[in-house]
Amino acid sequence: MDALDLIFRRLVLAARAAGALERPLTVGEILETFVPYAAARRDGPIPTHDDYLQAVTELIAGERALIFGDDLMQDDLKAELASPNPDLTVVRTYAQTKVRLSTEGVQRVLAGDTTIDLRPPTPFSPRPAQAAAAPASPAPSSPPSASAPPAPAPAPVARGANAAAEAAGGEPTTSPGRSGALFEAFSPAVETVPDDSGCPYCAQPIPDGRTVRFCPSCGQDLRVRRCAGCSAEIESGWKFCITCGRSAR
Repeated sequence: MDALDLIFRRLVLAARAAGALERPLTVGEILETFVPYAAARRDGPIPTHDDYLQAVTELIAGERALIFGDDLMQDDLKAELASPNPDLTVVRTYAQTKVRLSTEGVQRVLAGDTTIDLRPPTPFSPRPAQAAAAPASPAPSSPPSASAPPAPAPAPVARGANAAAEAAGGEPTTSPGRSGALFEAFSPAVETVPDDSGCPYCAQPIPDGRTVRFCPSCGQDLRVRRCAGCSAEIESGWKFCITCGRSAR
């Protein structure tokens, strides 16, 4: 049994196992699914990949009337095989072309020994990169130290403090680059007194009977409305947050 017979035998048994024996097969299925080179080598002497392609091309070209297919394809493959230096990879250009197996050839295979190893070929595992062989040693970590409590946030400066500081001859308490006049322009003229629900940011109680502008627990400005979705500042009269689009009500 030569290479062509070995390949046709494997093709018949593999197609039968896959339930594809009664339907047309594509050339691509023959090459990649039913008779790949690594599997075909298990059955007998097919020394090289070129020997494998030679036998597959002969089979698909209609040699020994084992496969029937498109006449133009088979004539092209026969002409290529007859050339002095055939390009055996040309068979792959017909990967989508359908062929049928000879009924007589199929019956002859099934009447003989049908024992065959149909396990898929073991995939090739590339050698890992040399750099990956020696994992980098982790950087030495500093010895654990007792965790110190976080420093308290600086107390917010009341918006009216700039005017008082300037009246006393001192320096404004606003941050550099921000004028006191512009800062005061955005401050409400009337101080607001929060309701009994507590701070809207930290939920801590607010002192009763006093005018409160900043929360004594978290330092947030209680005169500024903030979006419940993204915490962006919301001006009075706005119905939606300009940052995330959430309703301001």
